[in-house]
Amino acid sequence: MKSIKNCTLIGIEGVQKRIPQFLKASDICQHYINFEDVKLLSPFNLKRKEWVKIKSMKDRNEYCRFVIKQLHKYVKTDYFLLFQNDGWILNPDAWDDDFLNYDYI
Repeated sequence: MKSIKNCTLIGIEGVQKRIPQFLKASDICQHYINFEDVKLLSPFNLKRKEWVKIKSMKDRNEYCRFVIKQLHKYVKTDYFLLFQNDGWILNPDAWDDDFLNYDYI
């Protein structure tokens, strides 16, 4: 298993019917990569130790504002990997620590 030091795996899900997909995506990411920290943000109780309760968001615009203006408050590492219920790690062997030299990939 690969490790990415000083990196938080973080995801946000505010639609209750998408929670199973969201948790599966988190599990897949954690199966391939060992992260220093994991945060699963949701207004719904995910019954996982990584769960962090946040306020509900009414639309995509609110989600985008949250990611830009609030997400950093939940990350204590220098880096984070944001996953979504339809976007997760597919090829862990493609990881290169040189990616950490960039602000956004």
